Formats: sequence, structure tokens, C-alpha cells
Amino acid sequence: MTQTVQTSPLPVSSPDAIARAFAEIAREAGAAIMHVYAKGCDARIKDDRSPVTEADELAEAIILRRLADVMPGVPVVAEECAAKGVIPEVGTRFILVDPLDGTKEFLHRNGEFTVNIALIEEGRPVAGCVFAPAVNALYAGGETAWRVQDGVEEAISTRVYPVEGLTALCSRSHPDAKSEAFLAEYPIADRREAGSSLKFCRVAEGVADVYPRFGPTMEWDVAAGHAVLAAAGGQVLMPDGEDFLYGKTDAGFRNVAFVAWGRGTPRK
Repeated sequence: MTQTVQTSPLPVSSPDAIARAFAEIAREAGAAIMHVYAKGCDARIKDDRSPVTEADELAEAIILRRLADVMPGVPVVAEECAAKGVIPEVGTRFILVDPLDGTKEFLHRNGEFTVNIALIEEGRPVAGCVFAPAVNALYAGGETAWRVQDGVEEAISTRVYPVEGLTALCSRSHPDAKSEAFLAEYPIADRREAGSSLKFCRVAEGVADVYPRFGPTMEWDVAAGHAVLAAAGGQVLMPDGEDFLYGKTDAGFRNVAFVAWGRGTPRK
């Protein structure tokens, strides 16, 4: 049986402090996920045809309980609750949670799955964390961005675009022709695949430069990685260059296409 770590409420007076609070919660949820990962589990198919497992639901329950202590009164839109139609009314400040981003990666046992938590204010992610429990890597961002790998914390930032061309990240489980067509307009020197929200983190830590996604996503898939990338000096934009915003309640929190960039939009 997974044991719950007892912790006291954390100070959440600044975006960095909020990101650190989220990171602690994500680690607790990640420990529960890894317990299920070790023993194995079956998946069920939701109405949207995506898989869900015991690990998704257990992690979400932990996150919701801890957020109620750390940030009481702030509405939380969480993937598995939303799938059951349980969505709170949100205003200009709310939290987005994906308790297990990359459930397909979890089921394929490749380690590329994450816990995502982000705070949205006025349509923008101002603090967030992405935790990959299988590889013990945590990325967080508020005013600043940092990575904690195997207990070692260091600041991260996007890189200057290489003169030889960009490194593009592509979805491992959800390739799409429109993303490929978009990349064809830019000088791409290398392409790499990655799962879940780790793609945002790869751009944030300066090992890749661009991640386009024209296929369907939900706001909780994107917000935490967006927060980390923005804190590291990058940006997430619509394909036409407009800001990518959150709180699309009329659309059921569904996203349209976006492009995650490192340092600005390069010339084609």
C-alpha cells in the first residue's frame, strides 16, 4: 500500500514559491504512480477514446487533496474529474492538473510520462511543474526555471538558436501531418521524438528549439510545460504568432494548434 507523506502547507507568496509547492505535491503523486507502475495495471478506455489507469486516478486524488491544503479556494480543473463532468467554475485564477500525462507512455513502460500542475492567471500560466517520476527528473518554473535531476538542482534556460539549424521535437504517440508541414517551413537540422510534456522541458533546458502541435490537446496537457518554458525564456504561441491562452471554458478546455519556441520566432 502506498503511504501518504504528511506535509504542512507551504508558503505560496510568489510564482517560484508556488512552483516549489506544486513540485512537492507532484513528487508525492509520482511516488504513487511508480507504485502502480511497479506492480502493473490494466487500462480502461474513456469516452474520448483515451486510456485511463489506476495510477491516473490515484495521483489525481493525491494532488487534489494537497492543493486544497496549499491553495485553498483556488478552483482546480483536473483531467479525470473533467472526464466525469466534474468541472468547477473558473475565473481569472485557477489550477490545471494532468495527474499522469502520457498514459500511453506509462502503458508502454518507456518512462516518458509526467505529473503536470500549473497555475493560470489572466489566461497565462504563471507557475508550474512537470515531474517525470520514472527518471526522477523535475522541471519547475515561476519567475525562474530550474531542473532537479536525482536530487541536484540547477537553473535552466533556452538556448540561442544554432546557426546550423533548429532541433525540432515531435510527438511520439501523436504524429500529425500539419505539424510536419509547419516544420518544413523552417531550417530544421535535427528531429527528436519525446512523450508527454517533456517536450516543453527539452526546449526549456536548451537541448531543442521548437515543438509544434497541430493535433488535439487539452489545456491540462500543456499548461505546466508552458509555465516552465516561459520561465526559461521561451514562449508558446498560436501558429500565426498570437499568444496561446488558457481558460477556454466554452470549448471544454480544448486547445487549438500551438508552437512552443525557444528564444523568439526564428526566420523561415
